[in-house]
Amino acid sequence: MQKIVSQTWVRIALSLTLLLVLAGGVLAFITAGQVGAKEQESTEARLESIARDVAQRSAGYLSGGAPFEAFGSVAKDVSNIYDVRVTIDWPDGKVVADSTQDYTKMPNEAGQPEIAAVLKNHAEMGTTTRINPATNTSEFYISVPIAEASDPSTILGVARVAVPSSQIEAQRSQVVKSVATAAVLVLIPAIAVVLLLARSIVGPLATLRKTAQRFGRGDYAARAEAKGQSDIDDLAREFNSMADQVAGTMSERTAERNLMVAMLAYMHDGIVITDSEGHVEAMNLPASTLFATPADQAEGRTLTELSGDQRLGQVLSAALARPGQRQNLDIELQGRQLSAAVTGVPSATGDKPTGLVVLQDVTDLRRLQRNGQGSFAGRA
Repeated sequence: MQKIVSQTWVRIALSLTLLLVLAGGVLAFITAGQVGAKEQESTEARLESIARDVAQRSAGYLSGGAPFEAFGSVAKDVSNIYDVRVTIDWPDGKVVADSTQDYTKMPNEAGQPEIAAVLKNHAEMGTTTRINPATNTSEFYISVPIAEASDPSTILGVARVAVPSSQIEAQRSQVVKSVATAAVLVLIPAIAVVLLLARSIVGPLATLRKTAQRFGRGDYAARAEAKGQSDIDDLAREFNSMADQVAGTMSERTAERNLMVAMLAYMHDGIVITDSEGHVEAMNLPASTLFATPADQAEGRTLTELSGDQRLGQVLSAALARPGQRQNLDIELQGRQLSAAVTGVPSATGDKPTGLVVLQDVTDLRRLQRNGQGSFAGRA
């Protein structure tokens, strides 16, 4: 019983826990994706702001023909402040300054996607993720135009900032870890609650099951506890109501059976009860004496087997085929003359009929009849 209860509790607990984990996992996945997207947008907005700061600082130098050292100073200052790579290009793509590389050795960048977007398409911002040939590492780039203050449509150059893609991925991973940690911290107490809930469900059900098993084994006084107002308590009360009805019915049937057994025991005639196939189910002591067979040894056998008279089995078959009609037969058994009244008793529930055989010992009556007939013939 305890093993069954444990298995039931484990199944319910695992099912609820799995459902909770799946729901929490899906929610965490969606949340992490949304937060990651917001983090990406925030990173792009920050880099765009830095690029526009570079563009604003460089605009005056570009329009005034400042020496290259001035551009390098701007690139390095901004790079040190924000920890990003800064590049300044002429409108033709030639590099003017770079915070991490020797700009004089850098190739023309007019063909780079983020630069071309600004120079050719006059976009407000160009973005791309690509491999930096100098370091052979992936970087995320954002570029903005450096416009003439008096004429914003005139592009003086391009300001670009870049960060390693690994840095962005690390930030995204940190966000995912934070969301996952939060999900775990929420799931742990939730799972604990689920386990307690599963036990609170299985415990009363196990008690009810145990009570039902006792009742099924014949303990008709067994009743379930129903102290609360939960569905399980309602089920326990319904069980108790059913148990009261069944116990009452069983008590009535037992009383009726005991009365019938007593009546059969005190009858002088032999009584045999068979099933619908003609096999003996019960017989009283007089019938057992007539067949010279104990009642327990007669169960399951046919009347033909017990009596050796095929006619008795045939009459019983005919009576079972026509329930309610009595068949009569005189037979001789163990040197006694018997009058057999055979009836197929219809079932109250519509099932197959039951055979009822009443055996009356008429040996003395037949002897008297024969003697009477002999005396009458002598006087004649």
